[in-house]
Amino acid sequence: MSDDDGDTILIKRYASRKLYDAGARVYVTLDDIAKYIRDGKQVRVVDKDTGEDLTSQILIQIIADRDAKGESALPNDVLTDLVRMYHSQTSALTPAFLTQAVEMFQKQQQELAAAPMQFLQTMEDWQSKFFADAMRAWTGGGVSKSQPPEAAPAPQPKQTDADAERIAALEAQLKALRDELGKLK
Repeated sequence: MSDDDGDTILIKRYASRKLYDAGARVYVTLDDIAKYIRDGKQVRVVDKDTGEDLTSQILIQIIADRDAKGESALPNDVLTDLVRMYHSQTSALTPAFLTQAVEMFQKQQQELAAAPMQFLQTMEDWQSKFFADAMRAWTGGGVSKSQPPEAAPAPQPKQTDADAERIAALEAQLKALRDELGKLK
């Protein structure tokens, strides 16, 4: 059930596209892999013949399948922005930026579960720090010292009007999310 590190479930994808949990010795579906992940397990998917790591492709396929079932994982404007970011001058920054955003979002979810009343203030503080870091990174100023050095992006060209518009759109999306969370209290 686990890979070399003892904590990762190794899934082998056969040429027939069937997925096989090597530890449990059973064939699995994308839904099974999604359940492993929701249960907090790490999953690594490799091609059985070549050993190529296919984890990213499978995770994207899980998200696409969820979307096809009508459970939109990400709004279209966010997906559109991702496509633009991956094909722009900021593409080197995109993975680190997204990783930081998801990590901060997970931290916020944990705080919400622990103390719902303090969550909105924490969200506002996070939003300020997140966008300050993003602006510094996009304008070549680096990121705050709270970010690990290995995640710090290389300096980027000065911010363009299009970048400013994307940031404004992201800020609007965060505000909408904050408003929705406020309704949950």
